[in-house]
Amino acid sequence: MAKLTKSKPAKPARKTATGLPVAGSDLTMQPEEKDFAHWLSRDIAVLDYYAGTPEKVPRELWESPEILRLRKGRKFFTELLYALTHQHFEADQALKLWNTIVRHKKSISKKLNRDVSMKVAVLDFLDSNPQTREDLQLLPSDHLDRLVVFANEDALTSLYNRRYFRERLTYEIQRAVRYRHPLSLFLLDLDFFKTYNDAFGHTRGDTLLKDVALFLKANCRQTDMVARYGGDEFAVILPETNALQALNLAKRLHEKFKKIRQVYSFPKLKFKLGLSLGIGSFPNESNTQERLIDAADRALYRAKQNGRHCIAQGTSCFPGAK
Repeated sequence: MAKLTKSKPAKPARKTATGLPVAGSDLTMQPEEKDFAHWLSRDIAVLDYYAGTPEKVPRELWESPEILRLRKGRKFFTELLYALTHQHFEADQALKLWNTIVRHKKSISKKLNRDVSMKVAVLDFLDSNPQTREDLQLLPSDHLDRLVVFANEDALTSLYNRRYFRERLTYEIQRAVRYRHPLSLFLLDLDFFKTYNDAFGHTRGDTLLKDVALFLKANCRQTDMVARYGGDEFAVILPETNALQALNLAKRLHEKFKKIRQVYSFPKLKFKLGLSLGIGSFPNESNTQERLIDAADRALYRAKQNGRHCIAQGTSCFPGAK
């Protein structure tokens, strides 16, 4: 009969001061070759695992970054702090700073009488530290890029919004002054849009605005910047374009707009959609942003007063394509 022997129980993994297992534990899986910033971008809650509360974090969040920590050892916290602050700390300094943040978390939790997340503790600690506040970044670069797009983009038409339009116009005027290049601006308004909106409803009106936005993007040059100026008004910045060139471009745009008019033409209605367009040019009429916008706006008003669906530049008006 075979002799039975008692197997020795496995030794529990040794832990660091933050309650984490040290190298040599049973985590032997091979992680994906990603830095900590990658795992942080997936879910910032992974920080709680390294704050001594691993039970709060699902295994799928901490497993791969934890293997990364076991590989890198003390240098892991250099990477963690860099992902949070975009500042480099030596390994000992990084670990010391991280433990300070963990203590800060416990202090906040005690004061608020509730357990705050590590995300809150990191934000509060770094925001109150002048050395790290300037470069504080708790979003990965691709998320920041999407945030910039969101801030600059009109939600309905996906064109640039009015705020970004003004920023860009300031830049283009400065550039035109510096290099002595011409610059022109279109302000466009849909004729009878409100009447169309009232007759068919806001959903159809929104569709029309999106179609006009697509039309403008498709028919303006790559160097031009198209924006929604507000409501049914649009703006186009035309770099290195003088007054005569701008007028010719406006005429071609008007000619192509006939297709939009045909799609949205309804014989029973007493109105027909049109496109009124005002042109302002630098340096002919203005040398500042406000004056250039004002020149284009006054021209747009004259186009409206002259019977709509036409082009105005300076004191002249040109009939649009029927």
